[in-house]
Amino acid sequence: MTNQSHNPDIVVIGASAGGVSALTEIIKALPRNLPAAVLVVLHVNPASKSVLAPLLARISAISVQSAEDGQPIQYGRVYIAPPDYHLTLEPEHVRVTRGPLQNRHRPSIDVLFRSAATTFGTRVIGVVLTGFLSDGTVGLAAIKDAGGICVVQDPTTAAYPSMPESALRGVEIDHCTPLDQIPALLVRLCSNAQTTRSVDPDKLDMHRFEADADRGHVHDLETFSTPSSFLCPDCGGALWELQGGTPRFRCRVGHGYSLSELGASQDLQVETALWAATRSLEEHAVLSRRLAAQWRERGSSEVVDHFIRKSEESERHAATLRKLLGVENQSQTTNEA
Repeated sequence: MTNQSHNPDIVVIGASAGGVSALTEIIKALPRNLPAAVLVVLHVNPASKSVLAPLLARISAISVQSAEDGQPIQYGRVYIAPPDYHLTLEPEHVRVTRGPLQNRHRPSIDVLFRSAATTFGTRVIGVVLTGFLSDGTVGLAAIKDAGGICVVQDPTTAAYPSMPESALRGVEIDHCTPLDQIPALLVRLCSNAQTTRSVDPDKLDMHRFEADADRGHVHDLETFSTPSSFLCPDCGGALWELQGGTPRFRCRVGHGYSLSELGASQDLQVETALWAATRSLEEHAVLSRRLAAQWRERGSSEVVDHFIRKSEESERHAATLRKLLGVENQSQTTNEA
């Protein structure tokens, strides 16, 4: 696709929780002849069949379709990332690939935004809508550093304000706009030439490094990051902390995390470990009582007392863990001997 003007003509939109309603309001209000291509990432269950593209196509004047690998980029079209695939951009076409998870997501908003920024620079408008946590913040920073325009849904109009609030904290936003005013804003921005912005080559090098890592092509990790004390929740490899900007981490195969997303992953890991420990302790209590019963039949009271103590100790520890997990002790071990 050849740009005949200096107007922004690549619009990338990211949404998560509450995103179907927000995207519906925006896409149905865009004109058929919008002088831009629109690319959308919505966090969805990777095992689900996405119905977003046909849903929006039925109610919108602009053409809407699920993105396919290798499609040419055309004005007046909306490309929706399919479930469990990243959507990225090349100079003339879209790519749909299964690269490493980013912030526990595929598709990832950051991946799409970073790809747009490093490919099209000042021609890009990035939009972050309703959603949990922080996906999209680092991607918006890449768009800003490449001279593009950053738009965030006014958090007071978002069903889930976490993603817009994160973007507002982490990036110098050009427009914080109520949801119902975003379509008109996009039409206006795409129809008018924008002031040329300065670009920081060093920051762009960092974003290009991350864009390559998004595709699983990790190189120069030591140049752009330093070792951290954390392990990757996805593959167990060492995480490296990237230098400068919003804190974020990469492993050697390309999995990426913001600080908040890494914290959420560790919350899940801790809970999983506590449940596993609870299960082990309760199984140990059951086994100890069975051993106590076995030795009781043999008339060895000293050994019986030993296994009863072990069982009671395991039950106490299991009860403590259940309290930490916020549930009542439902152990039935005392009835199984």
